[in-house]
Amino acid sequence: MSHGTIFSFNLALKHNGQQDQLVDNEEPIVWHEPILDGYWNELEDNIRRRQLRSIATKIQGIYIENVEIKKERLAALVTALSGQINTTEYILFNNANLCKEGIVLLSELVDVSSKLHQLIISHNRIDNMELARCLTSSIRSHNCIAGLTISYCDLGSSPEILSVILQSDVEYINLNNNNIDSLGAVKIAKYLEDDPPLDRLSLDQNRLNDDDVILILQALKKNTELKTLSLHTTNFTSIGVKALLTCVFDGSSLNAISESNHKLTRINSFIITMINWLFVLRYCFSWTVLRKL
Repeated sequence: MSHGTIFSFNLALKHNGQQDQLVDNEEPIVWHEPILDGYWNELEDNIRRRQLRSIATKIQGIYIENVEIKKERLAALVTALSGQINTTEYILFNNANLCKEGIVLLSELVDVSSKLHQLIISHNRIDNMELARCLTSSIRSHNCIAGLTISYCDLGSSPEILSVILQSDVEYINLNNNNIDSLGAVKIAKYLEDDPPLDRLSLDQNRLNDDDVILILQALKKNTELKTLSLHTTNFTSIGVKALLTCVFDGSSLNAISESNHKLTRINSFIITMINWLFVLRYCFSWTVLRKL
């Protein structure tokens, strides 16, 4: 059996002998220069040749990291992948200076990759609502995408763009490291309250405080789909921790127990499982076993 091929265009070099200033462990980007055209040509030609072969030599993933991709090159990549056999399952653009036309072309790449399962965008800004809607529209209309990761894209600076991205309606959304604060928390809470088909949500390393966490957890009372919520390294305190515990099991009254979120099975370092009618809660050093009434 022939295994899938992963195309990786990964350059983490110094530009003109000087390393660019790094942010959040970001590798230095290699800006486009004519000397790189040969590598892009080779990549595009290789894809075209494989498109002419049997499906056994499928393209499994394309990863472009730490190198600027000009719109002309991205357009050529979209064209190369527009053949009848496009089995790409994973696409990652990390620190590739995607902006404006680049986001539109990325949306087209999503459209032509009918088997795409995971889309990852990191260290690339989405500059306006039109671009956000274009990308989200491609993702929503796709039949196979299950996971969307948009990290280090500063979505917190534009809550409206964040709100549009949330409407992608995939099973898993990773929004780690986006400087999301209280304004973004309002958009997230509203989205969760509408009970979207979201199974897992990761909000690690954002700027969420106790009030933000409480707002999101209140929205979960109306949510029947979310099973995993990750909140590593945010700004909430023991007040937020207590709210998390109360969300999954509020034992203050029978009505409160009934209104607790019984779909959520994992929160960060909190692991909650439902085994028949037994409600088992593990929190760091302690175990509590409660029976649902």
